Amino acid sequence: IKRLMREIAVAEGTRVKTAMDPEFVEDIKRKHKVDHVTTIFTDPRLPTDDCSTYTLRHQDMNHLADKPDKRHNLQKNFYSEYVEALAKQKGLMGDKTKGA
Repeated sequence: IKRLMREIAVAEGTRVKTAMDPEFVEDIKRKHKVDHVTTIFTDPRLPTDDCSTYTLRHQDMNHLADKPDKRHNLQKNFYSEYVEALAKQKGLMGDKTKGA
């Protein structure tokens, strides 16, 4: 009885046919097939394809650089901290005689 009711409803157009047509099933199977032949002839995806031009052109060369030569830098000694503090204080004090 339910099958007869369903057939009448489909024939009248009040219900959509839910059973799969063989043509529809074949169409879905055709769409879901994987085409491996075209993947053979496509270019492979390389890691550089995801990099920007900046990253490719400006390589990081820090590992090739030597340590900086500090032979001629200021050597710390007993008076160096005192002299630095004195220079800093003199800059902070300014000229007190002017502007009074």
